[in-house]
Amino acid sequence: MKTIKSNIENSWIEVKVISVTDEQLNVLRNGTDPEKVEVHNELKSLREVSASEEDATLAQSIYTANKPVVSEGDKYQFISMDLTIDNGSTRGILNYRLNTEHKQIRF
Repeated sequence: MKTIKSNIENSWIEVKVISVTDEQLNVLRNGTDPEKVEVHNELKSLREVSASEEDATLAQSIYTANKPVVSEGDKYQFISMDLTIDNGSTRGILNYRLNTEHKQIRF
């Protein structure tokens, strides 16, 4: 199972499952603010990696297929999309704003 996400339209990231060490956990609980930021950034860089070309292409095609049709005069704003790929099947959610209303499309 893979999780692909985007917070920037047309830019795809794979979210990996990582393990937090006891040392990292201790720093997050008891460390100084700069130490906490350093550990947080380290964990984020391990957890969020660029999606493979194949996964990015799949995510982009699913986004394109589910992106709402915008009428002339409407304002579309991409918020985020989360996609789960599990044994060849996909499911996810697209968050966007149409004019001023937040909307979601589940697929």
